[in-house]
Amino acid sequence: MQRSRGAQAPRDRKENVMYPEFIAIYAGLAVVLVLLIVILILQICILRNGGGSGSAHRRPVRGGQNSVAFCRNCAARLNASDRVCPQCGTPR
Repeated sequence: MQRSRGAQAPRDRKENVMYPEFIAIYAGLAVVLVLLIVILILQICILRNGGGSGSAHRRPVRGGQNSVAFCRNCAARLNASDRVCPQCGTPR
């Protein structure tokens, strides 16, 4: 009682069935994957265009008489009118 090659037992057919209860999970995974790809593309575009509004590319604020500045060499406090550090002589 050998079976022919073309015939399959009913239990063999069950292995190839896609379960409909997993369709929502697959759809959710596809949505998450698409969102991650979009976020990655946006991040790359932002980094290529100079970082957007990041603090590394902001211009320093020029204040009035109440502005406080510090020497980048010795960290001494500078007045608004000082062109060089009074302690170490480093240009502003």
